[in-house]
Parts: sequence; structure tokens; C-alpha cells
Amino acid sequence: MFPTACRHHSRLCGDDQHILASRQQKTTGSCAATLFWLCDLIGCVNLVGTSTSGDFAKMNTLPEILNTTPVATSRLFSIEQVDLRFANGTEACFERLVGEGEGAVMVVPMHSDQELMLIREYAVGVERYELSFVKGRIDSGETPEQAAHRELREEIGLDAGRMQGLATVSLTPAYSNYRTHIFLAQDLFTSPLQGDEPEPLETEVWRLCDLPALRDREDFSDGRSILATFLAAERLNS
Repeated sequence: MFPTACRHHSRLCGDDQHILASRQQKTTGSCAATLFWLCDLIGCVNLVGTSTSGDFAKMNTLPEILNTTPVATSRLFSIEQVDLRFANGTEACFERLVGEGEGAVMVVPMHSDQELMLIREYAVGVERYELSFVKGRIDSGETPEQAAHRELREEIGLDAGRMQGLATVSLTPAYSNYRTHIFLAQDLFTSPLQGDEPEPLETEVWRLCDLPALRDREDFSDGRSILATFLAAERLNS
């Protein structure tokens, strides 16, 4: 389905130097804090400097998978029990969420050089409407870039003349293999495609210099979307 309403976030903005919060950080400590905050959004913080060289050697040896047992399966996910033996001889049992297919895409559509587009969509996990970027699963036989173009057409009725990959991230690598490919879409043009949304999606346009205010919103909570604002701003200013 296509959006039937579009709201423009038109608050006056300051200098473009406010686009990327991390660039405002001048001290080493502040930069490190920003980096750790971003990494924590996607569950990838690794604390270094606390292990011996022997410990690192053992950690570079992957655990042996002794057995994998299906626990439950739904339309979208499977839960597996994985029995492991680590290099130090310790055996442990883990459970992991296995996503079906090749993961998902998230697209940051640029409405203009200084404006990006968001969608407002019901998020059943938190039981409320959330602002986020265009997103969706990669269908069988699609590449991530093909899926990005399709989702853009289905959700906002537009396609992109330029589609740049920004990053591929894991949400909770300790518990799931699910990955999201993040793209920046530019040179948009009308190209609607029927999607499977249960209701029309509302769109909003935000200026890049308002991104700090966007990140502070309670209804903009998807860690992938927050990360995408930093990645897009950095790419646009590189």
C-alpha cells in the first residue's frame, strides 16, 4: 500500500555542523562514549585490554558444535538449541533465533539534499506507532539491493536512481543470525508498487540538522534506524 498522507517537519534549523552528533565530540573520551553508545545499539561492543595473549588465542578458536536441535518454528523464525564445546573444554548449551531467508533491508530515502523521509508504521512488538525508515525482508532470489528498491516502491511509492550500501549489521549476534543491510537512496522518482501493508503508511520529512531531535523521540526507538541516521549523515558529509 502507498502513503495517503505526508507531513513535513519544518522547524527552523541551525548550522549543518549539528548533523552528526559524534562530530561535535572533540575529546577522546567523548568520542569513545559516542562510539560505545552506537555499538551498544546493535549489540556489538567488545571490551579489549582485559585478557592475556593466551586468552585471546583460545578465543580465536571457534567452539565445536556438538549438536543442533530444533526447539520451535513459526512462520518467520525458528528456535534452535545448540550444544557447544569450547577450546578450554567447557561444554555449554545455548538457544538461538534463526531467521528465515537472507535477512532484511533498511533504506534511508533522501527527499532532498538536506531532507530525509521516514514512515510511521504500527510496531506490534512495542504496541504503538513508530517512526522508522523504509524496511522489510529480503525475498527469496533477491539481492539486498534489489530488496531495497522493492521496499522503497512498496512503502513510499518511490524508487531511487542511486542506491548506496552503508552497512550490514546484526541486532543481537549472541542470540540470532538475523542481519539488516542499510542503504542510502538518492535521486528519488515516482514508481509505485503494490505491497502487503495492512494500512496506508504515513510519511514524514525531516531536515538533517534536526536529526538530534529525532533521535530523542520516544517513538523513534529502532536501534537500526538510529544508527542509520549517523551512517547517512556521515556518508553525505564525506
